[in-house]
Amino acid sequence: MYFGIEVFTILQWEHNEKKCGCKKRGYNLSFLMMASNSVCTIGFVLLLMTLSVDDYANDMGETAFKENCGACHDLKQNSTGPSLVYISDRYPETKREAFLAWVKSPGKKNPDMIQMPAITYLDNDTLAAIHLYILDVSKDQKQEGEKPKFAPYKPPQRPYPQVLRHYLPFTSPASIAIALNSELTVVWDTTIAKLRYVYPTGADFDGEKRREENAKAIMYTEESDVLFSFVDNKEIMFKGYQLIKGEPEFHYQVGNVEVKERIHLGSNERSFVREFTITGVKQDVALTLDHSSPSSIRLNGKPLTDDNVHLSPEQVSSFSIEVEL
Repeated sequence: MYFGIEVFTILQWEHNEKKCGCKKRGYNLSFLMMASNSVCTIGFVLLLMTLSVDDYANDMGETAFKENCGACHDLKQNSTGPSLVYISDRYPETKREAFLAWVKSPGKKNPDMIQMPAITYLDNDTLAAIHLYILDVSKDQKQEGEKPKFAPYKPPQRPYPQVLRHYLPFTSPASIAIALNSELTVVWDTTIAKLRYVYPTGADFDGEKRREENAKAIMYTEESDVLFSFVDNKEIMFKGYQLIKGEPEFHYQVGNVEVKERIHLGSNERSFVREFTITGVKQDVALTLDHSSPSSIRLNGKPLTDDNVHLSPEQVSSFSIEVEL
């Protein structure tokens, strides 16, 4: 395109020179070629900038997808949620707004699947980047298995830990299960940014019809409304989670306080550890660990004799809790 503009401009310049009797044609042509080269350079830079923006959006979409969606959605097979091929078929690029609306306020389309929790903690740019990533990675891929009907959920056969999304009683639909090994699964509720309970991995939680049996299977429950005193009566903003060596690290914010909580297996097969990194705390914090069921709790490796602990801003910035059942 630029070449065509250059030729046309040179011919037009020559025509004007002849018409007005100018004698500085060499200078004018040199100036014109230099200007044309500048136009080409600007065009090339703009092209690189466009490619860089697309690459950045796709990288952001991949990271956000893995942190917030990857536990439930496989590329070509329906699992806890529909496959990416299935999603891209129903939400192509022309239906991006419909995709964003669905993710923020999902209903229940498939009777054989759990309802997806609303993803309201991510902004539109991040959700659009996730959609772009889904379209990109599923391009030219084929759906495996039946399309119209989803198979019932089956726990994936992969090494522990496993981050799972499926029906969980006594908690919100936005809760996440972390299967640490074949014995322990921790349930963490994203709506209140708090550990709810621990149950035996593989326990048959079968909806509301078996509430009594479900309740008896639970091994450990945290009974306090809040874990930290700075959370009391304040809005919690859940910001997602990332996997570190397969272990989830949850991120949330309360006012100016930022909290990261990483959960992993403890010193034996019946214990789990919660590692906290907290910034923005300006005063002492009360830590409340009221719980059910016999258990041993250690703070930074030292046994606790009281479920209520006070920590200074320095102490609360980095500490760990280990619960042994």
